[in-house]
Amino acid sequence: MTLPRPPAPEFIFFDAFGTVIHIGGSSDPGAALRSLLAGAGVEAPLELAREAIAKEATYYRKQQRSVRTREELERLRLKCADIVVEALGGPAACPLPKTRVAEILVETFPSVAFPDVEPAVRLARDAGVRVGVLSNFSYLLPLILEDLGLLRLFDVVVYSAEVGVEKPDPVIFAEAVRRAGVAPSRAAHIGDNYDEDVIGARAGNLTPVLLDRTGCSRADDVPVATDLLEAVQLLLGPES
Repeated sequence: MTLPRPPAPEFIFFDAFGTVIHIGGSSDPGAALRSLLAGAGVEAPLELAREAIAKEATYYRKQQRSVRTREELERLRLKCADIVVEALGGPAACPLPKTRVAEILVETFPSVAFPDVEPAVRLARDAGVRVGVLSNFSYLLPLILEDLGLLRLFDVVVYSAEVGVEKPDPVIFAEAVRRAGVAPSRAAHIGDNYDEDVIGARAGNLTPVLLDRTGCSRADDVPVATDLLEAVQLLLGPES
């Protein structure tokens, strides 16, 4: 199916998780925690490490929604370190400083930027197009982007926790284009979730591109790209 090409946008929004960033590390975080602890001189049984990381992750997921500042994030990480130490048997079993355990937890669940983010942003900016992030995310999003050196790349960062609604609600798209200072019809949105990113963008009158890094999408009613460079190129057109 051949889709009509809309005018090149003045502003491109990128989704965050699955589009700009992802969680790296092992598929077995308990084993990863055990290995990192061993590297710091603490030996822990595998099952105990798995139990510890499961308790920590449950607590973190629930509490991170209310974190708004870096200071609050550091306090949460230290509390998570307490949970892990207690689950491992207390300070006698894990005598590391709490700050070191907190660092190990970050290393267990590292936030990672996709390697095509900066080239895609550069491609857009070289064409005179501004860029931003529009995501269903907690207040942690700007902190994560800053830690990864990505915050500087974007003109605006809009996320659901701050706005109070999630994609595909057109309200969050309306707020995003308002902050960007652009008409919805001259904005585009790239994301990896059809229901949130494609349907939501259309409801907000933005041009959508579906990002499918697996190459398995069967969507035929929206432009589909396998990486961010291709996604931006689809929006800019062949002459760019």
